[in-house]
Amino acid sequence: LRVARGTHFILNIRDFHVDKEYFPSPSDVSPDRYKDPSQNRLFTPFGRGPKSCVGQHFAMLEMKAILCEVLQRLEFRTKQDLA
Repeated sequence: LRVARGTHFILNIRDFHVDKEYFPSPSDVSPDRYKDPSQNRLFTPFGRGPKSCVGQHFAMLEMKAILCEVLQRLEFRTKQDLA
Protein backbone atom coordinates (compact mmCIF):
# COMPACT_ATOMS: atom_id res chain seq x y z
CA LEU A 1 0.00 0.00 0.00
CA ARG A 2 1.42 3.35 -1.03
CA VAL A 3 0.10 6.59 0.33
CA ALA A 4 0.91 9.87 -1.34
CA ARG A 5 2.81 12.46 0.68
CA GLY A 6 0.46 14.94 2.35
CA THR A 7 -2.45 12.50 2.44
CA HIS A 8 -4.59 12.86 5.57
CA PHE A 9 -6.13 9.82 7.21
CA ILE A 10 -7.81 9.06 10.51
CA LEU A 11 -7.49 5.94 12.63
CA ASN A 12 -10.54 5.24 14.73
CA ILE A 13 -9.04 3.93 17.98
CA ARG A 14 -12.42 2.63 19.17
CA ASP A 15 -12.53 0.26 16.21
CA PHE A 16 -9.36 -1.44 17.47
CA HIS A 17 -11.02 -2.07 20.83
CA VAL A 18 -14.11 -3.75 19.34
CA ASP A 19 -12.58 -5.67 16.43
CA LYS A 20 -14.11 -9.18 16.41
CA GLU A 21 -10.98 -10.52 14.69
CA TYR A 22 -9.04 -9.93 17.91
CA PHE A 23 -11.81 -9.90 20.54
CA PRO A 24 -14.53 -12.55 20.05
CA SER A 25 -16.96 -10.74 22.41
CA PRO A 26 -16.04 -7.07 21.96
CA SER A 27 -19.02 -5.68 23.87
CA ASP A 28 -18.24 -7.74 27.00
CA VAL A 29 -16.23 -6.06 29.74
CA SER A 30 -13.33 -8.45 30.24
CA PRO A 31 -9.93 -7.26 31.50
CA ASP A 32 -8.62 -10.76 30.69
CA ARG A 33 -8.71 -9.92 27.00
CA TYR A 34 -5.40 -8.07 27.42
CA LYS A 35 -3.56 -10.95 29.17
CA ASP A 36 -2.14 -12.02 25.82
CA PRO A 37 0.88 -9.72 25.24
CA SER A 38 0.10 -9.49 21.52
CA GLN A 39 -3.21 -7.78 22.40
CA ASN A 40 -1.54 -5.03 24.46
CA ARG A 41 -0.68 -3.14 21.30
CA LEU A 42 -4.40 -2.92 20.48
CA PHE A 43 -5.38 -1.12 23.69
CA THR A 44 -4.58 2.53 23.03
CA PRO A 45 -7.04 4.74 24.92
CA PHE A 46 -4.75 7.79 24.60
CA GLY A 47 -3.25 7.05 21.22
CA ARG A 48 0.45 6.37 20.62
CA GLY A 49 3.55 8.13 19.45
CA PRO A 50 4.34 11.82 19.16
CA LYS A 51 0.72 12.75 18.49
CA SER A 52 -0.76 10.95 21.51
CA CYS A 53 -3.25 12.67 23.78
CA VAL A 54 -1.75 15.70 25.56
CA GLY A 55 -4.03 15.01 28.54
CA GLN A 56 -2.76 11.46 29.10
CA HIS A 57 -0.37 12.34 31.92
CA PHE A 58 -2.95 14.54 33.62
CA ALA A 59 -5.59 11.78 33.36
CA MET A 60 -3.22 9.21 34.86
CA LEU A 61 -2.28 11.59 37.69
CA GLU A 62 -5.96 12.29 38.34
CA MET A 63 -6.74 8.55 38.51
CA LYS A 64 -3.90 8.00 41.00
CA ALA A 65 -5.12 10.90 43.16
CA ILE A 66 -8.66 9.49 43.20
CA LEU A 67 -7.36 6.01 44.03
CA CYS A 68 -5.33 7.45 46.95
CA GLU A 69 -8.41 9.31 48.21
CA VAL A 70 -10.54 6.16 48.08
CA LEU A 71 -7.88 4.00 49.74
CA GLN A 72 -7.53 6.49 52.61
CA ARG A 73 -11.21 6.05 53.40
CA LEU A 74 -11.01 2.25 53.61
CA GLU A 75 -10.07 0.20 56.62
CA PHE A 76 -7.76 -2.75 56.03
CA ARG A 77 -7.62 -5.79 58.30
CA THR A 78 -5.68 -9.02 58.30
CA LYS A 79 -7.36 -12.41 58.42
CA GLN A 80 -6.29 -12.70 62.06
CA ASP A 81 -8.17 -9.49 62.92
CA LEU A 82 -11.36 -10.96 61.48
CA ALA A 83 -11.10 -14.25 63.44
